[in-house]
Amino acid sequence: MQLRAGEVLVLSTAVGESTGSARVQALFKVAAPALWSVLGDCQANFDFVHGLRECEVLTESENRATTRQRVKRGLFWRSLDYSFETVREPHAWIRIRLLEGDLKELEGSWRFDPFPNGEALLVTHEIRLRPRLPAPAWLVERTVRRDVADMVACLRWHSGGSPDSEVARQDRQRCPD
Repeated sequence: MQLRAGEVLVLSTAVGESTGSARVQALFKVAAPALWSVLGDCQANFDFVHGLRECEVLTESENRATTRQRVKRGLFWRSLDYSFETVREPHAWIRIRLLEGDLKELEGSWRFDPFPNGEALLVTHEIRLRPRLPAPAWLVERTVRRDVADMVACLRWHSGGSPDSEVARQDRQRCPD
């Protein structure tokens, strides 16, 4: 019921020793190719990834890509520059793996499952990250608890997948400035 009402569900979070992870889910009322094109577009990523300063796709094929990003998330975080690989099955799933950079760990996934009646996609995003330098637990927790859910809501709005106009307004408000 919460998913149908447009909520972005934070299914789990974990924080420890500068490591944070989150698993979130939301319904997107959009065709998979439309969502896929927004998620894979570096320029569009600036609209929903909080603190993104640079994004460049270094290599790309149908089933994998290498991307470099630089993120600066405010006063308490230093700038993070890293490269990651995505291995993907178009319109079904994406796996994320750190290649190099200012993170000690980055792994995650996206899943795009048709909702039972076919009216929407059930999108599940999991992420685990650890910066190379220690970070305060409260900052890591805020990032994984709030910012990941906000990113998914904003992605839903940006891809045109918000279920109605009120949820679209709320999703838009969760986008970075």
